[in-house]
Amino acid sequence: MSKIKTPSLSLKALLVKIKDLVEIQLDLAYTSVIYEDKEAAEQALRLEDKITEYLGYAIIRALMAGRDIELAEKLLALIRFASSLEDISDAAADIAKLTIENISLGAFKELLMHADEVTIRVNKLKKEVYGKTVEDLEASTGMRIVAIKRRKRWILNPPPDMSIWADDVLYISGPEERIQQAISLLSLEEEKHEEISISEHMRTFFDFLISMKYIAETSLALSYYALLSGDRDLAEEVQHLEQWVDHMRDVLDVYALKVSRHFDESTNLRGFFRLIDSTEEITDAAYRLAQKVLKGID
Repeated sequence: MSKIKTPSLSLKALLVKIKDLVEIQLDLAYTSVIYEDKEAAEQALRLEDKITEYLGYAIIRALMAGRDIELAEKLLALIRFASSLEDISDAAADIAKLTIENISLGAFKELLMHADEVTIRVNKLKKEVYGKTVEDLEASTGMRIVAIKRRKRWILNPPPDMSIWADDVLYISGPEERIQQAISLLSLEEEKHEEISISEHMRTFFDFLISMKYIAETSLALSYYALLSGDRDLAEEVQHLEQWVDHMRDVLDVYALKVSRHFDESTNLRGFFRLIDSTEEITDAAYRLAQKVLKGID
């Protein structure tokens, strides 16, 4: 008798589940670095295990689908799609491990908040928030609630009708310009900004890294839509972006060595380069997804 559990979800549903979990994992991983939040980091690592589990179910579903060669070729493309998502999950886990291993980014972490879309942690909720639903808070703040920490339990991608409890910790994601308003509406605490003295050299360095992050996210979105639509133009754009990120990585390596003498936190470069490596992994995985379209695999 087989000891392998038969997956209850369809192959398509499993792939969508993996994609959704990967997006949440990335949010938690970057948040853990910004706030040095070990709980968020640990949850991101647990999600890596869950994603691996769902990937196994996806492979089982594909193997159960039949032996027709044409169908097998299409299923192989889907399995590779899932594998690329797992690579992105691995990159998110590497980001989370920076927090677990106490590898600080020092002053650099505050600059992560300058991204167009950021994820923040909200503690000490106001009484008027108690009992409100996820949908209510998302409508009033213009931010998306990606996770709720409720005592010792994590609720990922909470449903719109879920009510908020008094001791909940919210992880919300959205445009940077909405952060202050969201914190004012939800929390008794005011966001604290530390004064950061940083040279123009470092600002340029960080601009490079943020560009890599944006390109990586764009590559992932374009590759996903290219797979859905079979659009070769989108797939070729992902290929161009991947080549550009490789070039930017080379520039960053040289530039960091040149400017490291201008600031005191040289030891934090180790964590910075780990972030760069993970961003490059995301872009490479997106490129592998786009290759399925360029090679004519439906």
